[in-house]
Amino acid sequence: MFSRIVLSLDGSDISEQAIPITISLAKALSLPVTLVEVANKRSSSAIDPTRLLPVPGIQKNLEGEAANYLAETANSFRDQGVQSVREALRSGDVAGEIMKEADEGESALIVMATHGRAGVSRWTLGSVCDRIIRHSESPVLAIRAHSEEGAESPPSDVTRLVVPLDGSELGEQILPVVTDLARSLNVPVALIQVGEVADLNKGYWPDDADDARKLDEDAKAYLEHQAARLSALGVISVEVVMLHGDKADKILSFAAEKTGTLLAMTTHGRSGVARWALGGVADRVIRHSECPTLVIRAKIAEEKHG
Repeated sequence: MFSRIVLSLDGSDISEQAIPITISLAKALSLPVTLVEVANKRSSSAIDPTRLLPVPGIQKNLEGEAANYLAETANSFRDQGVQSVREALRSGDVAGEIMKEADEGESALIVMATHGRAGVSRWTLGSVCDRIIRHSESPVLAIRAHSEEGAESPPSDVTRLVVPLDGSELGEQILPVVTDLARSLNVPVALIQVGEVADLNKGYWPDDADDARKLDEDAKAYLEHQAARLSALGVISVEVVMLHGDKADKILSFAAEKTGTLLAMTTHGRSGVARWALGGVADRVIRHSECPTLVIRAKIAEEKHG
């Protein structure tokens, strides 16, 4: 699974909305936490909002402020029962430095809110978090923070894992992480698949009700097979659910039914890198999910054997 948590912060209230679930997971899983901040002053001429440029004469003050902020936050973590907390102050490209921090040492889970200091319009998916999800070798837990002043943080305690699958080996690459997490947290898992009974965009329509029924039967059999595997590995409860309609909408609505749900999925699926990657189902789910979403970048065959 992972041996530590790397929490990305930038001093904003929005980024801090990822703190409660980080504390909850660190305590439940007995994991050390690294608090990382990339202390850069954004250059007024920067075209790419994900790349931050140091401004002469200001960088030192920024680093001092960031160091104090990280130290105060680390003390707060310790006061709330997290045994091991370290601070990491870095400078450079924000996404790149966060990934470097995660890559240094034992396997890490990156936790971050999908908004940050630059505001909703500038540090959203499609920017820092998007780049990290696309390129990180580490799993990423994305928290869609609320930008409204005084907004509450998302629920911190995980009580259920929801895992969308599509029958592909790429989609299944999330299952080892889900299995370990479900066993460690002692929570149930729901395996879901959204059936393509009719998909006019792909020019597909079942010839008759028997075709539609067969598709559902095959999909349910696949889910039940995966559920049996998880149960055999010690997951306390595994539910199998077939849904129909728009994939992202159905995944989001199912996950929203119960508080404490954590979504877990890969960024690739049946249609391959070009069709179920960020920019597709996973991207829409992460952008709009009210639930924390755990994402891993699935490895295609060439990456595995290359």
